[in-house]
Amino acid sequence: MLSTILFDFDGTIADTFEPAIDILYDMADKYHYPKVDKEEITKMRSLSMKEVCDQLHVPLWRLPFIAAELQGRLYAHMEQIPAFKGMPEALERLKGMGYRLGIVSSNNQQNIQRFLKAQHIDVFDAIYSETSIFGKARVIRGFLQKYHVQKDHVVYVGDEMRDIEAAKQVGVPMIAVTWGLNLKTSLEKLHPEFIADSPKELIDVIKSYNT
Repeated sequence: MLSTILFDFDGTIADTFEPAIDILYDMADKYHYPKVDKEEITKMRSLSMKEVCDQLHVPLWRLPFIAAELQGRLYAHMEQIPAFKGMPEALERLKGMGYRLGIVSSNNQQNIQRFLKAQHIDVFDAIYSETSIFGKARVIRGFLQKYHVQKDHVVYVGDEMRDIEAAKQVGVPMIAVTWGLNLKTSLEKLHPEFIADSPKELIDVIKSYNT
């Protein structure tokens, strides 16, 4: 029986894409990767994180440093970053339906909490944050262990190919949302259990989950 819904943060709840891209563009010289224009970045939405790194010739060992600085610089923007249209209402609806809601993210808790406060979103029972570029499965497992949640009581909601891969590694069902980073065609190739094209459809999928 589904009791807990875990949400990715960036690209699922918060639309951090534009400020993150601007910051990454500004950091390019420091971390020795090419300055990519937004048209090229849009094309990369069909690629996995590893494929993007390969294309930009970014070594994997450098990613934790890039991610840490990106998160630190994002903090100043979190009060202005919007939630995806319909997500605050969908979260309120799901909370009202009696589900336990959590966030699992590689973004830091300070950024997440600042965003939630600015958006007046107060529905989450727990936030679990751990920096892990290619290890989202570890973050999900960390949440389940810390809060003593059974895998068969959970569904995970995220917007990236790596979210689907992580959910499969952990053994929890996945709802892939199409309004975030990766394109729907790319998400479909990894065969998530469900796909939602809007927050309203997300509610419909979850309502049918226990029927």
